[in-house]
Amino acid sequence: MKKLLTILTITAVVFAACSKTKKLHSRLTGKWNITTKDYQFYYNNVLTPSQTYNVSAKGSIELKSDGTGTISDPANANGDLVVYNVTDWFNDEGHLSILVKDQNAKVNQLTFDVTGNEAEKQVWYNEFNQATIAGLVQTKTTYTLAIAK
Repeated sequence: MKKLLTILTITAVVFAACSKTKKLHSRLTGKWNITTKDYQFYYNNVLTPSQTYNVSAKGSIELKSDGTGTISDPANANGDLVVYNVTDWFNDEGHLSILVKDQNAKVNQLTFDVTGNEAEKQVWYNEFNQATIAGLVQTKTTYTLAIAK
């Protein structure tokens, strides 16, 4: 009897996790307008205001069901756009990974925590840390997205 209850419990947990992953995947698929981008740059754990910005953005992110898409990302405080081609994207129940090809044909992986997941609004957070010869470089980026209509 205990084995049966254990198996039923494990099965329920697996189905619940799959359900959340599929629900997020279906919500991510489509075109999203970037409504704001909050970018913070730290050097050796000190916020660098000259490289930090918050823009009411004009960019967009499109994730297609076939795993491709495009990202038009506001790259600075002026909102100048950098366009990336999405070569693949995938998610689990709370995270999103996007493989992008930049202008030099280099493929990079962008990883986000999906902190807001509504049908018409998404909030994605990314933190990137890199040790350099000169010290620790850290960026924290939050995107607020609205479904394109």
